[in-house]
Amino acid sequence: MKHTIFKAFLATSLIALTGNKQAIRIKAPTYPKTTKPISQSSLSSSATNMYTIQQSGRYYLDTPLQANPGGTNRNVIKITASNVVLDLSGMTISQVHTNTQSGLNGIDIASGVSNVFISNGFINSLSDVGINVGTNCNNIRVFNVVTNDCDGGGAQFDTVTSRSE
Repeated sequence: MKHTIFKAFLATSLIALTGNKQAIRIKAPTYPKTTKPISQSSLSSSATNMYTIQQSGRYYLDTPLQANPGGTNRNVIKITASNVVLDLSGMTISQVHTNTQSGLNGIDIASGVSNVFISNGFINSLSDVGINVGTNCNNIRVFNVVTNDCDGGGAQFDTVTSRSE
């Protein structure tokens, strides 16, 4: 069983946080104040990207998302815009247990996107990667996100130019 706990805060570099049990509070960057909910009814099973974030802003899950893709190589959430805050709100993104389609990513960040903050939730039981970050992305932050049993791994970063632990 693949199990990854993100105890990292990725900006220009990856900083490993201590393993203590104290709550660590990190303020999200300032982005547009408009918030947009993402719910189960927002998903399109026939689209390559079941939900696409195409505009800067704050987004949050208001229900758990159980993806039931109608084909292979899909993304539950695709982020194509810069300056996005995605709060998983303690909810879970997962693949319906009876769906055997391969290549399902939880969150896919398009190449060249900057300033994305993903926090506070779970990504479980997907047939590919929990969080996939494209090339030439900058200032991508993942905090307090747990991935479990994703066949392609918890996270994949196509290009990381500097890293410190």
